[in-house]
Amino acid sequence: MKADYINHYSQLNNTKDYIRSYTYAKEYYDAELQQIFKYANKTEPALDIGSGYGYLAQYLYDNGFKSVDCVDTSKGLLDVISTWVKPAPKLHHQDGLKFLKTTKTKYGVITMFDLFEHFPAEQATDLARAAFDSLTDDGILIIRTPNMANVLGIYSKYIDITHYQCYTQFSLSQVLLDAGFDPQLIQIWEPQWKIGSAQYSAKQENDEFHRKLFQLQDRATPKTFDKNLLMSAHKAKQDIHNPINDPKPSQKKSRKGLFGLFRK
Repeated sequence: MKADYINHYSQLNNTKDYIRSYTYAKEYYDAELQQIFKYANKTEPALDIGSGYGYLAQYLYDNGFKSVDCVDTSKGLLDVISTWVKPAPKLHHQDGLKFLKTTKTKYGVITMFDLFEHFPAEQATDLARAAFDSLTDDGILIIRTPNMANVLGIYSKYIDITHYQCYTQFSLSQVLLDAGFDPQLIQIWEPQWKIGSAQYSAKQENDEFHRKLFQLQDRATPKTFDKNLLMSAHKAKQDIHNPINDPKPSQKKSRKGLFGLFRK
């Protein structure tokens, strides 16, 4: 696109108070990333590709990472990051795939939040493979992208004309396998909201709705119905405890039908 991406990004994320908005973003990051960061080597550099306003870069610093690089194709967004993220990360005005193919640095963590969908399918494996090559021997790639197993995934896909390809856990796993990651080291995660919180209640409702929806068809049922698909791929073998794999109470199939959910 000819226009700087910040013009569209700011319509979806309309704020000038980046520190205040970061506190809201941090709630999501806490629920999503604390369970993954326990397996990260924080002494190694971290790389955030598609950094937006810099919320994830600041979160990496706040969680003990000593060195953070930010890559974005938008100079306007990088300029925003330079005004408030502390300590100042290294900023790279470049396409993420090109950066990964040319950087000499090896990263302990590479994050791609709301980025993967901006690459055509034919470039997706190249992107994941370049990330694999840019990780340290114990590095972790963390991806968040719209979850097409959620009924609102289609809305997320078409909210931005630069969204080319979106994923389910099965298709994203396929990409990561093609990139060279061990299938045993690819993880699907869900946000871990505090029991009793509004987010926890909303997740319960969302999950129940989608479970009933998937009962109406005979395809493979995904592990997560969250609006976002959150996955990690690890280069080193680790004993990973993932709450999504914990045994859950058996779900009895409802005879009320899908829309019985909404009957009182």
